[in-house]
Parts: sequence; structure tokens; C-alpha cells
Amino acid sequence: MKRFIPLLLPALLVTQAFAASSITRVGTTAAPFLGIGVGSRAMGMGGAYTSVGEDVSCLYWNPGSAVVLEQSEVLFIQNDYLADTDLNYMAFVTHLGDDSSVGISMTYLDYGEMEVTTLEDQEGTGEFFQASDLALGLTYSLRFTDRFSIGFTGKYVENKIWHEKANAMAFDVGTRFRTNFNGMVLGMGIFNYSFQEMEMSGTDLLVGHDLNPNQGGDNPAVPANLDVLSWSLPVTFRIGVSMYAFDNPLHSLLLSADASHPVDNSESISLGSEYGFRDRFFVRGGWHQLFLKDQEGGATLGAGLHLPLASAGKLYIDASWQDFGRLESVVRYSLRFAW
Repeated sequence: MKRFIPLLLPALLVTQAFAASSITRVGTTAAPFLGIGVGSRAMGMGGAYTSVGEDVSCLYWNPGSAVVLEQSEVLFIQNDYLADTDLNYMAFVTHLGDDSSVGISMTYLDYGEMEVTTLEDQEGTGEFFQASDLALGLTYSLRFTDRFSIGFTGKYVENKIWHEKANAMAFDVGTRFRTNFNGMVLGMGIFNYSFQEMEMSGTDLLVGHDLNPNQGGDNPAVPANLDVLSWSLPVTFRIGVSMYAFDNPLHSLLLSADASHPVDNSESISLGSEYGFRDRFFVRGGWHQLFLKDQEGGATLGAGLHLPLASAGKLYIDASWQDFGRLESVVRYSLRFAW
């Protein structure tokens, strides 16, 4: 029984996280960028990747998978995202020994430069401001047995707009278990769990306030701060299953499915598949967030090329396409090295 206690840890945490409310609370959390999936392989498979975790992007999908990677890996992503935003992701994993690994990751979403407008100057004041989101993560993954592993990620999350910013510390915990049934893998985790809420602060919230505008002779501009609300992070619980329908030196077919329960949206299911030829060329397809209320699009496609390098190194080039319905589509590219 003791060996299953770590496997149940995310389930115990999610019970606390979601017990307070079972209704959908769309738009009531901070840092929604934390829900943007990373990795062209993962997104080509519809984001059904919690149990797959066969590359360094597992730092996002399930930190419990980091220890099962065969080599050290580094991943670079720089993609155009929705509404002219720019999504950047970097991750690195290396082994500390046979049964533990450590990794670092960074997500940076750049909203670009926008013109300042006011009620008086609705066409713009001539000034420009920038906005961005940042998440920095440190991961430790531990193998308990040849079948079960667990991982933890501590991360710093920051939202920034012009001179204002908000930040918080959060953590992810994930587990991975390989069963005896045809190599089926189970994965689950809770993500973006925090004891803090995010609240904007900065110089633009400083205002001059007249305590009594009907009375003359007093100070008409007493320094004051605008009071803004604080918001929790988008805690999400995911559970996934994956299995190779067949896997031989010539052909392979990987099938996967994820169920997701975010605190700020309805539940959904993601489905994915990957066909491989000679472990060199891959085609992928899936559906992201099936049954999500008010979902836009969801179909995904992808392809990948694996090239051996000198000294047992490997280069992985992956691309994916994701349909966002009325918001059009997003194409992602990933470059990954293993050695």
C-alpha cells in the first residue's frame, strides 16, 4: 500500500483545490497563459500528453516523466500565437544519477507593443506600452521503481503590463506509472497550485485624490493607490493514458487520451495519435479539449523528423497545426537536441 501513496498525492491535492466550487468560472483566474500547451509533438497529438512524456516538454505536461528520459535534452520553441502574440519556450533536462533528474524551463509570452489610449485621446497619445507573461520552473524527478516515478516543479509566475506587474510562486506535481498491460502508461498531475494570489502593483496605480472636492483650501491631490483585486492561478488537474498499439523497427502507432479538470473552465478530453516509420519520420493527429464548453476548433495535425548526430546525439524537428475556429489556426515549430 505504501508504494501507491505517492501516486495518490495529486488526487488528494486536487480534492482540496476543487472542493470549493463545481461551477465554471471562466475568466476568473490570473495568468491564463499557463494553460497554453508547449511542444509541437505534444500539440500535434492534441495535447493528450500527460502520460506520454517521452521528451523534455514533459516539464510542462508531467514532471514525473523527466526521470525516464534516456538522454539529456534541450528544447527551443519560438512561435507566433493568437492575436499577434509571440510564444517562447525553453527547457533542459539532465540526469543526476540512475534514479533522479533535474530540469529547468521558461515560458515567455510577448504581447508586443501597443499604443496608449485614453478617454480624451482614443486614437492614441503617441506613447506605447508592452505587456508580457513569464514562468520560470525548476523540476526534480525521482524514480521509485522501474515502473513508477514522481516529479515536482516549483515555478515563479509573473504578469507585466506597462509599469505594473503581479507575481506568485506555484508548483506542479506529477506521477507516471507503466503498467503490465501491453506497456500502457498512466500519468496524472496537478498544475499551477499556489498558496498566493496575483495582484497588480506599480506606479500607474498611484493617483492624486481630493478627499473632499466640495471643500476649498485642502490638498486636492492626496497621494493614493488604486485598489485592485487579486486573482488565483488557473489550477488544473489532468489524468492521461497512452499505449503503443504496435511498435516494431519498421512501424509504430501510439495512442493517447487526457482528461482535464481546470478550476476556471469545464472538463474536457483530449485525444492523440502518432504513427512512426523506422523511428525517423512521424505523422500525428488529435483533438484538443473535446467537450469543452464554447470551444473554438480543436483539431490538430503534426509531423516530425528524427536525425541521428555524431557521438550518439539526436536532432528532433517537429511541426504542428492547431485549429482555433473563428480565431483561425496556429502553426508551431520545435527544435530539440538529445545527447
